[in-house]
Amino acid sequence: MIVIYFFSTRSQQFFAYVWAIFPVIAFFLVSFYTLDFLFSPSYLIMVPVFTIMFKINYKKDYSFVALLKMSIRQFVISFLAFIASSSFSWSIILNSSVTFLIVYLFYSSATPMRYHSYLMMFTFCQLIQVKGNTF
Repeated sequence: MIVIYFFSTRSQQFFAYVWAIFPVIAFFLVSFYTLDFLFSPSYLIMVPVFTIMFKINYKKDYSFVALLKMSIRQFVISFLAFIASSSFSWSIILNSSVTFLIVYLFYSSATPMRYHSYLMMFTFCQLIQVKGNTF
């Protein structure tokens, strides 16, 4: 009887956890297949970054200006990662300065891991190979 109660309680907790995390799982699957279908498999490295940013921000109510600021930050970080991947000297300079600036600017005691998604974006964008003639 105790064993049945233990497993029924654990299964209820498990299904409650899965139901709570379901939007993140659905977002991951949709973004994975969308990037794979619309672009190419080389861009699939960005799916974990998008998923973490979604997990951190999906319950918050943002205004249009806040979303615009977040998009501009992501674009600037992606552009700096593109420059860092262009040469070895830029890689050393930007990897030492941009990572410090991201942690310094986005760390807060209320949300100590807020900078994590920006660091992931900076690192993963450096790994994407962009050909020079695509622009």
